[in-house]
Amino acid sequence: MTPQPPRVFVGHASADRDAFVEPLARALAGLGVQAWVEFWEVRLGDRLAHTVFDRGMDTADCFVLVLSDRWTKDPWLADQLDGATVRRIEDGRRLIPVLLDGMRTPPALRHLVPLRADRTAAAAAGAAAAIADTVHGADPRPPVAAPPGYAATGARTAAAVAEAADRPFPAPARTGGPPRRRPPFPGVAAPDLALLHHALREALARGVPGPLPWAPVREAAERDGLAGEAPAGALRSLEAAGLMTAARGGGAVAWCALTPHGYRLGAPGAVPDLEGAKRRVIAALLNRPPGHRSAGRDTAELAETADAPVLVADRLLADLAEAGHLRLLRGAGGRTLVADVSPLLARWIT
Repeated sequence: MTPQPPRVFVGHASADRDAFVEPLARALAGLGVQAWVEFWEVRLGDRLAHTVFDRGMDTADCFVLVLSDRWTKDPWLADQLDGATVRRIEDGRRLIPVLLDGMRTPPALRHLVPLRADRTAAAAAGAAAAIADTVHGADPRPPVAAPPGYAATGARTAAAVAEAADRPFPAPARTGGPPRRRPPFPGVAAPDLALLHHALREALARGVPGPLPWAPVREAAERDGLAGEAPAGALRSLEAAGLMTAARGGGAVAWCALTPHGYRLGAPGAVPDLEGAKRRVIAALLNRPPGHRSAGRDTAELAETADAPVLVADRLLADLAEAGHLRLLRGAGGRTLVADVSPLLARWIT
């Protein structure tokens, strides 16, 4: 599967074409970004508004507005500014103002970080590199080296964590299931791991890490042999380890929830083929029809397409958003939409 290159709509005044916009667009193309500019896309006999707003702006993953003193003299370009602003608000698509000749940022865009450039081909090439890094999701931070020797003294190394991850822990009693992989977290007793497993099963069934009703989690643990106060004690241990949280009222547990750390450590033992499910979610995210903008993929839809649990899709998207590979738009009713997807994610599934 070959992902479509990101599409960038470049709005500009015609007077800025030769000195800056065309060199910018050509440089973007050389960096794997498809630049949509009027002078390449509008043909004789085309309906201008339909071509620009429907074929240009509606299919773009990102908007670049090249602003100069010439921009303010053209009401048609003001309409493009309004159109890009509305789409940024509605869909979460990125809007990058490029300011020429010391141009001040328009009031509607003052909350956005602009890119300032001179009206030269060299400056256009530099602007294209910065824009391409942004739309491709390049991480400007330097790679983190291994800790120095003194920091590893007495600490668990990556090899030790991997070795712990390979040790299976028994499935809960009377389930008849195969051994599961033990989360690589030292000092967590078997009853605590069993409770974490049952909380994960409840979270997978509901598609959220929490809040989870405590009663079904406790009842599953009791059927597993954790009688009396053992489930509540295991929950307190998991809270102390930072793997779960809980709310109590009148001395009784009302609900519990998995922390991100608890999900990451427990999911490999609770979700068969977890890494395969993640790759299928990324493939479903990237496999959109040509010309389809990146916004609008719902988490539940992605999970269904990928044949993966909703919770796995939701947590994976949260991690990818934190790393800057996409943007999540949280809507009413818990609905989550995905926007600004980086094509670099294709490397994760090849």
